[in-house]
Amino acid sequence: MTDYIRRATIVCDKAGIPDANQLALVLGESAADDRTFRAARYQDTSGNLYAASSTVATGNFEVKAASPLIAPPHAPDADLAAASRAQATIYIHGVNGTEGAVPGRLWVMLAPASASAAEALSLAGVAPVPPVNINSPDAAEIERLDGVGPSLSQAIIDGQPWADPAKLSQIDGISDAMVAGWQAGPGVMV
Repeated sequence: MTDYIRRATIVCDKAGIPDANQLALVLGESAADDRTFRAARYQDTSGNLYAASSTVATGNFEVKAASPLIAPPHAPDADLAAASRAQATIYIHGVNGTEGAVPGRLWVMLAPASASAAEALSLAGVAPVPPVNINSPDAAEIERLDGVGPSLSQAIIDGQPWADPAKLSQIDGISDAMVAGWQAGPGVMV
């Protein structure tokens, strides 16, 4: 039986999500670990976006995270090159220093298993990104959505009120994929 005596809170910049998911898959215990980091729902004071995950971990996390990577039985086709790229960026808070999260680094905070992720996220210097209110009359608010500039924000404002974010794809220039990305990214509220 594995002894989960720690909590590992991990913060990954938006661009590093695919590689970090491959590292989670290789170091993890399930084929579902390739979906550890989903949406970038946190940001630092500079506006950089991050995904975060907090889970229980074994006492040898640092050793396992620094060991040569091999594809595990639950993921024989894991992308070891991607996992290695993420592994090379690991920064363990308190071991490598006390800086917060920065782009290009996989930031890790290890604490007792009973610890809260909220404190670790605060030490990482990230906070939740508020969802975008698609019924806001403020174009700047709506332009926080990826791919939305002045003309699309005006089209969204002109179509208000919106009861269902999926209906935004009825606007010329907005695809179903864009709406899905917004819902996964900062989030959309009506």
